Amino acid sequence: AVTMLAMYMMYGTGYGAYAIAQNYIEARGERIKCADTTFFEHFTGLALGSVVTMFIQGMAVVLFTKYVFDVNWGNSLFVIMFIILTFSLLAIGLGMFTTVIFKDKYKGIGILNALIPLMTFFSGGFMPTGSLGIMKSVQSFIPNYHFHNILFSYTFQGSQDSMHLSMMILWVMITVFFGGTLVMKERRVA
Repeated sequence: AVTMLAMYMMYGTGYGAYAIAQNYIEARGERIKCADTTFFEHFTGLALGSVVTMFIQGMAVVLFTKYVFDVNWGNSLFVIMFIILTFSLLAIGLGMFTTVIFKDKYKGIGILNALIPLMTFFSGGFMPTGSLGIMKSVQSFIPNYHFHNILFSYTFQGSQDSMHLSMMILWVMITVFFGGTLVMKERRVA
């Protein structure tokens, strides 16, 4: 349930990619730039709408698996909600950042659709992968791996230090993705 939830939520990057492309890069974005709202206000609305949508979908999966398949999600649903909210922010931020980097939603979505199964594979989502040597180095940059680590550590009372480190890494990634989107929004394609 955890690994498939991570992959499912990472496909939510498409929400962020389409939101920023349609409302900033494409023709609708040109019309919105003429409005009285600032880019930051508009961006905040796009991000919040996309994050709330992804959060609701993630929680639907959690609640369905908890009450239908009796999946153990730990003692507190509020902690799980915070973890799902964190990963929703990360997925939307990654989608927006990728689209703003390439200034093309199709390139951004194509790259994300290629990366998501790879990230799922390297994080151990399809089958157990080793956590030694180069694999450990690769996993430290994969959001799915940290999401798995947080949920498994919380659910099965694992290492609190590892859980907190993974949560901190996810929040750094969120900051980089949203900050990068705001910084790169004015960059023009040559």
